[in-house]
Amino acid sequence: MPFVDLPPETADELVKLSVLAPVMIIRAALPGMVKRGDGAVISVSSLLAVSGGVDVAILPKRAVYAGSKAFMLTFMQLLAVELKETGVRAVVVCPGQVKTEFHSRQGIDLSQSPRMEPEDVVRASLVALAQGEVICVPALEDRALLEEHARAEMNLMMVGRNAVLADRYTK
Repeated sequence: MPFVDLPPETADELVKLSVLAPVMIIRAALPGMVKRGDGAVISVSSLLAVSGGVDVAILPKRAVYAGSKAFMLTFMQLLAVELKETGVRAVVVCPGQVKTEFHSRQGIDLSQSPRMEPEDVVRASLVALAQGEVICVPALEDRALLEEHARAEMNLMMVGRNAVLADRYTK
């Protein structure tokens, strides 16, 4: 549903469920893990977290949903960095379409679309944790794509160090 048509209470509930609840749960669990020097946090985001610049008709209107999933992706990546020396690990899982009631409850029929089994998503997240991955994309064969994405993010961040207005904004 387009953002302008989304009832405020629906947007509020979505943000509470997708952002606030996981952050609060993780915040409650972390001190004990850090104190023990051992533990892991696995959170679920979505491949839609990286869909902000993708404008194709087959994707749903998703500003709040994808925005909340983008928050979780970034939050978990940065949390993994903050936890690096503590013995606690963090993984964020970004599955594509999974065989759950998620779509059918919204009246979307994906019965003819390929979807991953929930058990496979769980298996992938546990293997990612064991392998030291921070971002787990269960269907992704070539990790080089994630590495390329990380390099692009770093290059974009480095532009921010330039305190000179870009020429294209001076005309």
